[in-house]
Amino acid sequence: MGTGLAPYDKAKKDNAYQMPNIGFFNDDQRDAIKGGEVYGTIKAGFVSGAATEPIVAKAILGSRELGSYLSPNQVLNYVEAHDNYNLHDLLVTLHPDHSPDKIMRQVETATAMSILMQGMSFIELGQEFGRTKLLATGENGELTAADRERAMNSYNAPDSVNQVNWDLINERQESIDFIRQIIRLKTQTRAFSYPTYEEVYRHVFVHTAAENSGWIVYEIHGGPEHLLVVFNAKGTSFYFENAGNLEMLVSNSRSQESNVIDDISVAVLKVLS
Repeated sequence: MGTGLAPYDKAKKDNAYQMPNIGFFNDDQRDAIKGGEVYGTIKAGFVSGAATEPIVAKAILGSRELGSYLSPNQVLNYVEAHDNYNLHDLLVTLHPDHSPDKIMRQVETATAMSILMQGMSFIELGQEFGRTKLLATGENGELTAADRERAMNSYNAPDSVNQVNWDLINERQESIDFIRQIIRLKTQTRAFSYPTYEEVYRHVFVHTAAENSGWIVYEIHGGPEHLLVVFNAKGTSFYFENAGNLEMLVSNSRSQESNVIDDISVAVLKVLS
């Protein structure tokens, strides 16, 4: 947006160090997880197989290296807001061949990832059950270019586009329950919300986040919590070698095996010893 202000006078994340009590939407983390629209081009994020693991790893640690933040409390993590494609619609556009179930696993995984990072969390109404703004108006029921453009920038679109389809709650209760559990972890423990970077670096350790590996593993060890967190989008299942020392707390994996989580999933486990 045009302004007469010099770059160092603008209220933006690059100048967060000048505004200690102000928070900033973390678009680096957002794009690394879900992808986004860049000058009309759709790009993929981690949940779609993009090689963004190093950026996600920095976000897990509170994004200090992604801005000029003084504390994690200045960082607002999110993957969906009122502008641009919402999460569901971006993923449908990126993956027109994916089943609705697979799209929802991507929605669940991206949403959980953003919540489980150090800093604050934000989700939009209906995000947890796959809210859509894609309303097809083509002669044969197809989505037109205008339909997609309207979904990306819906501030002046009619209610038929911006309304929430509450019937989806009944269809996607499993997704809602999963995100509810993730939010409970975020709000009822300190493990995902340390107030200072000193505490983050003392207690949070990223073990695996190799570029283009498709999976990220990190550990939180401090106070009463000793947790292991896995983000898997590598195209195959993830196997735990030390499953006997782990207790599953929450996961959106559909696997029935205790030592396995499926592709496109999140798992938070308690380390027993």
